[in-house]
Amino acid sequence: MWIIIAYKPNELNILKNSIKNILQKDFNYYIPKIKYKKLVPNGIKEVQKNILQSYLICKHDRFKDQNFLQILNYAKGVKYILNNSQFNQEDIKSFISNCKNNEDKDGFLKQSFFEISKTNRLKFMSGPFSKMIFEVIENSNKKIKLLKNNLNITVSKNQDNPLYSYI
Repeated sequence: MWIIIAYKPNELNILKNSIKNILQKDFNYYIPKIKYKKLVPNGIKEVQKNILQSYLICKHDRFKDQNFLQILNYAKGVKYILNNSQFNQEDIKSFISNCKNNEDKDGFLKQSFFEISKTNRLKFMSGPFSKMIFEVIENSNKKIKLLKNNLNITVSKNQDNPLYSYI
């Protein structure tokens, strides 16, 4: 069964080791990540980020036991375990499948993952327009035309462009 664990900041490795010690064997987990380039004062820095922030998706047969989950709730690094995961198994599996279908060869989410929900506004996550919100004028298979105040820009939808998400 899949569960979702909220973990304490900067304690992901502690949490994974803690769970492994409690189970006394390995377990499956999934962390959807993105990689992008960020402009910093002295150049460009490559950043890797967990899109779920401080959540870890884990799978093991023992997670079906509510008593075991109570014990796991006190493992090092755990903030809390989301309740009622047993009722959301199909949604969790679907989310993981969607992520894996949109990963590159290195296991990072591609831009295609963020194009699932299309609206008329777009926000850049990296690049010179980072955190800026644009109105989408035209959205074709190969490019997107955007508008912000009097600034018109066209963005190609290839892999080398900054990550963006529709809002």
